[in-house]
Amino acid sequence: MAWPGSWTDDEFESSQKELDKFLDEHLGPAPAIGDRLDAEYVMMPLWLPSAGLGAMNAQREREKLAKLRQLVNEFSKLWYSLHSDVRGEMELLGAAIEDANLPEHAMKLYLSRIHRLVGLIDEILPSARKVIDTAPRAGRRNLVNAGIARHLQAVWFERTGTHAPNSMTEAGCFAEFMIGAFNALRLPGNPRAALDSWRAFRATLPERE
Repeated sequence: MAWPGSWTDDEFESSQKELDKFLDEHLGPAPAIGDRLDAEYVMMPLWLPSAGLGAMNAQREREKLAKLRQLVNEFSKLWYSLHSDVRGEMELLGAAIEDANLPEHAMKLYLSRIHRLVGLIDEILPSARKVIDTAPRAGRRNLVNAGIARHLQAVWFERTGTHAPNSMTEAGCFAEFMIGAFNALRLPGNPRAALDSWRAFRATLPERE
């Protein structure tokens, strides 16, 4: 699996170990109780940049929903365009499939009710659209770096017991910590800009964390 930035699995694991070492050396080990935030937590935005912050590209998500609706409709039409003998054989074989992860006769039930898929999608699309309409906007922000800055603040608080500054201009030890963490991860970009981006993005959220 290729990680963001074209990292290999080995490179990802190496960066994780390096960051864990950095965190322990600069802030001490994670507490025995609590969330025990570590390098894996800090690095989550590398594979989940928007989801971790709740942000999304609204236009892109609407386009994907529209495409999904189109594909479901096409699938349903194609299924019922099959010769009845072909469709019947598929339903029969589907009913014989045993899968521990599915209820008994689930495949038979699914295959016999494909015609309901379009109606089901139409019922749930309004709720999906509402999620898109109310989600914070990603804009042009680098959500990977902003998310990592956010997580580094949380690690700082857990291991030092003091709230992390909201800006690197406030300084000293925290600024050094941020720069060191970004260097340990070999992240492109400016940690100061990442923290500023997270602060600006946080101000757009309906509820402050």
